[in-house]
Amino acid sequence: MPWPKIEARFAELAEGQEQFAPLADLAAYLANSAFVRAGLCGATSMYDIILGPSTYVFQNPHLRIEYDSQAKSFQMVFVDGSAVPWERTVAREDVKGAVERFLTKRARWYSLSLRGQDRQP
Repeated sequence: MPWPKIEARFAELAEGQEQFAPLADLAAYLANSAFVRAGLCGATSMYDIILGPSTYVFQNPHLRIEYDSQAKSFQMVFVDGSAVPWERTVAREDVKGAVERFLTKRARWYSLSLRGQDRQP
């Protein structure tokens, strides 16, 4: 799915329901990031953001990011076929850095030189 559509989808959800604002913020951050310019692909599943290094996001290893509005935290799950997938729960304010670390250190899909670029306040 093209990043402008992902960004618009979550922005529209956030307009009607404040609980989606953190997802809209993350989608906007990713859509305008150096990672997307380097080839990061995305998809959505209900209210989750899915990231992968290929346009066939669901057919390859991918990172599923969901937001828990009650806990005000993000759950990140790396779906790579492992019996026990890698998972992290991060606070709302830490999600951008956590995604960057995942993309550059855990999955190693992208160079460390992309970390911290395009950081929004």
